Amino acid sequence: MKKKIVLIHGNDGSDVRVGKICRSISNEGFRMFFIGWDRRPNEKKEVELGTTDRRILIYKTMHGRISIKGFFRFLLFSINQLRVIKPDVVIVVNEEMIPFFLFLRGLFYDKLVCDVFDSLHFRVRSKKLIIKFLTKFITKIALHMSDLVVFTDTRRRKMLKNIKLMRKTIVIPNTPEDPGVKLSQQYPDGLPKVFVGGTLNEGRGIKILLDAIEGLNTNVEIISCGWVYDSFTENIFLRHPKVSYLGIVSAQEALQIASRCDAIFAFYEPTTTNNILASPNKLWDAMAIGRPLIVNSEIEIAKDVQKNRMGWVCPYYDVEKLRQILNDLSIHRKDLSTFAKKARNLYKDFGSWDSHIKKLIKWIEKNA
Repeated sequence: MKKKIVLIHGNDGSDVRVGKICRSISNEGFRMFFIGWDRRPNEKKEVELGTTDRRILIYKTMHGRISIKGFFRFLLFSINQLRVIKPDVVIVVNEEMIPFFLFLRGLFYDKLVCDVFDSLHFRVRSKKLIIKFLTKFITKIALHMSDLVVFTDTRRRKMLKNIKLMRKTIVIPNTPEDPGVKLSQQYPDGLPKVFVGGTLNEGRGIKILLDAIEGLNTNVEIISCGWVYDSFTENIFLRHPKVSYLGIVSAQEALQIASRCDAIFAFYEPTTTNNILASPNKLWDAMAIGRPLIVNSEIEIAKDVQKNRMGWVCPYYDVEKLRQILNDLSIHRKDLSTFAKKARNLYKDFGSWDSHIKKLIKWIEKNA
């Protein structure tokens, strides 16, 4: 009988990492289930989970954000689905739901994995001591009580400073499934273009980008796709005459769109530890398709971008420097073929998604 694996995340399944995990595990012969929450039921979206059995709570929220009422609805929905499925392994994204699942171990499932996309303690901005205490407490319980903890990069893993806990952790970076070398050889034409994808909100630098676009010596287009999370994005960014928004697309479509651009924009407002430690898909996507990144200097991956000459680094609020980078895009287009070869080599040296997800699959085979 095939082992049953469940992945739980408060997303409808369109999340890039969710898709990769589900497809990879189901391709290995396991019975894969995804328990999710569709917070944007009226929006068209691409969901690619392979043969995964998808169990979705439909509950709309403002701008697709998680609400307290919605969270507990999703929690009860997930528990009921676990009761029905009775999986061998449950993979839960982030820490906040795990304390509620602990008493179900041995009853509805056997093993529990915490995949830390964005740590609860790092992403909460509240300055209230009670909130800080609670998020830290929940995070600690989740990490210590899970049978396995997955991190997206070594920086977050090293912050544990607990040898016993580190022994039950693995790192699976947000590298994409290899799109192939041909995509890196599909160069942009026409006006210079900047790709802005993934989570779209004011804290991802889109206001700074619009400010920089104004007053440019040359015309630059913004090509965007992804999830709209605030009113600024919906009412100002998407309606800007220089922005072309293509909706919520699949991971492969996003790579194809980005490959037709001159650079990939990846700004994270340096207001939370989670943003500073961001390990975005965009970094590895850029390597895979051979396109330079534009990142803000305050985040940790800026060091990697500078070290490997993977693009441009600019302080988050420095509109003038960002404007200069945008002005120079057309000049650098002639060097894209050389850059793409170097970036692809970096991507191959680091390893594609298939090479890294094997660590989780081997753990499941041994422990399920």
